[in-house]
Order: sequence, then structure tokens, then C-alpha cells
Amino acid sequence: MSYGKNETPASPEKVVEAAADAALTGAIEAAKLSSSAVLVAFASNPAVAALATVMPVVLSGLWWTGMHWKRIEAERLWRRITDDWAASEDVTREEIEGRIAARAEEPAVREVIMRSVRALMEQVDSATTVPLGALAQEYLRDPVNKPDAFFRGAVRVLSEIDGGELNELREMLDWVLRTTSRDEVEIRAWNLEVRSRLPGFDELQAEPWVLVTLVDDVVADEPWEREDARITFARVSEPERIFQLLQANGLALPGRATVAGAAPPHIRVPRLTAARFRRTLG
Repeated sequence: MSYGKNETPASPEKVVEAAADAALTGAIEAAKLSSSAVLVAFASNPAVAALATVMPVVLSGLWWTGMHWKRIEAERLWRRITDDWAASEDVTREEIEGRIAARAEEPAVREVIMRSVRALMEQVDSATTVPLGALAQEYLRDPVNKPDAFFRGAVRVLSEIDGGELNELREMLDWVLRTTSRDEVEIRAWNLEVRSRLPGFDELQAEPWVLVTLVDDVVADEPWEREDARITFARVSEPERIFQLLQANGLALPGRATVAGAAPPHIRVPRLTAARFRRTLG
């Protein structure tokens, strides 16, 4: 892109803010158009028509609230990208911003920033802002490190999970990395409320779900039912959802588990992927 004689390119920080503003504005305008359509379609209903009439006013208030909140989150995202980077190299934040600005026209840089901003707009919990910034920084620091399947999958997961799920995901990955050394770890989710009704399983606990994997020196499939062959982790609330998110976004592989012809929720996690994603989550 070329600039006129008196024009200067916008800083990457302004690009982040502008992208957030544009996304919010587009969503609100689309909603306003929808409310107008409602007004036309239901003009014969006075109550519905009155509601549709005030919708743009309500949406305008939501726009300003959303704009303020997302600008704060955009600032947090940018600070996570630049401040930690600057501190690690003992340089100023302005120098880091200059480096990013110098590469602003590179497709890889544009993709990292725009995907990060889009995830910021779609996130369900601001708890994922800092991990999104950490992920973006990893790809912006190294010109050779182009956005890949890991980056795109991690961004999508971070836009979908809430703060509680983020903490559970951290704990689950810590458990995997701490208790095993396998290159690929299969994790199964057992519902103890169901298993307690099976022959030989009379245990039940407050948390119905537990995660299970095998100790490193067990290779056969049969030992899953032996207590001395498995490692159990109990702090998880919705393993099926977490497993689905990880697998659908390329951060885990389908598991091989079957029990009496049925398959409990299960995934296989490559160790390198688990370690890398855990660093991203902070």
C-alpha cells in the first residue's frame, strides 16, 4: 500500500482498535436493519411495532457499552503482544511497535492481527484476552513463523471457552504433562454416576466426571480397568465439550477407546501440542 505525501501509515495499535470498532459498528448496523425489518413485518401489531421502534435506541446504548469494553480488551491484547516482548529484549514498547509496523503489509502479520481481533470480538470471556495476545506475539516475533493450523485452531478455541473452562484446560494439560512422558497421550472421560451402576464399580464422588490415562509403562488396552494401571484427574466439569473443541480445531486427535462396544468421551493429545498450548494459556 502506498501513502500520499502528507499521509503516514497507522500504527498497529490503531489498526487493532480500528478493527474492533469496525466489527462492532457492522454488528450494530446489521441489528438495526433487522429491527427495521421487524417493524415492517409486524406493523399490524402495536406492541411489537413499539418495541421495534425503540430497538435502534437500545442498540445504540449497547454499541457504546460494547465499544468501551472491547476497546479495553483491545488495549489489553496489544499490551500483551508488545510489553512482554519489549521486556524480554530490554527494549522499549515503541521499538516493538515499530518492528510490527514495518511488517504491517506482510500477509502473515495481517492474518495474525486480524484473526486475533476477530477472536477478541467473538470471545465469550475476557479471561482469554491475555492468552490471545501471547499467541499473537509468538507468531509476530519470528518472521519465519507463519500462521498455521496450530495458530488458527488455538485462536478458535480461545474465542469459545469461558474463564472456568480456561482454568480447567490449564489444569488438564498440567496433569497430562506432569504425570506422563508419552509422545501421545490418550485421555478418557469416565462418568462415575453411570459407572457406579456397573458391576464392580460402586464408587461415586461429588464431581461425576473424571479423566483417566494410563501410566507410562502400560501398553496393553486391557489395564484401563485396573487402578494400578491408570492415573485419574477429577477436576473437570464438561469434558465432552472440551474434547470436542480440541479435536474439532486440530489440537487433539480422535481416541481409540471402546467399552463393551460403546465409546466414552476420549481424545489423543500429542505431547508437543499439549506443551505448546499450555504455554499459550499462561
